[in-house]
Amino acid sequence: MKSKNFASFLLATTGLFFFLTSSARASVNIVVQPNSQVVLAGNTAIITANVTTTAGEVITGYSWQMSTNGLNPFTTVGVAATLTLTNVQPSATGYYFVRVSYLSGANPGTAASTAVTLTVPDAARITAQPQSLTLPTGTNATFSITALGVPAPAFQWRF
Repeated sequence: MKSKNFASFLLATTGLFFFLTSSARASVNIVVQPNSQVVLAGNTAIITANVTTTAGEVITGYSWQMSTNGLNPFTTVGVAATLTLTNVQPSATGYYFVRVSYLSGANPGTAASTAVTLTVPDAARITAQPQSLTLPTGTNATFSITALGVPAPAFQWRF
């Protein structure tokens, strides 16, 4: 009977995302997990994970996965040891992890990193300007403005 040496699962619990792993023997380890980061639009995001082997395993591939909400579907966004995203835009905001494929003798296996977030803030922009008012003395004036952005813009009125 052939047994599985490695399995990985993604759990979503109260908004926190974890990868659980079980292994009959530790052979491929992600010793430095990727880090969450905030990168301004137009810049480059670099996400890395440091992988080691303990018993002569051969790493056969990397598959960087991304999801906008941390749940399925995850899509492949890179296949190198380091994920480099150039000219990032707000649409790149999401959850990322790497799945490392390897051979242990003739047996294939995988190891998965923890999921991290990449946040690309959307530049704040005013979508509705305040309007000028002419009012009699002693009358209250009410001004309003609408703006979009990620994170949501804060307002400070000055006169």
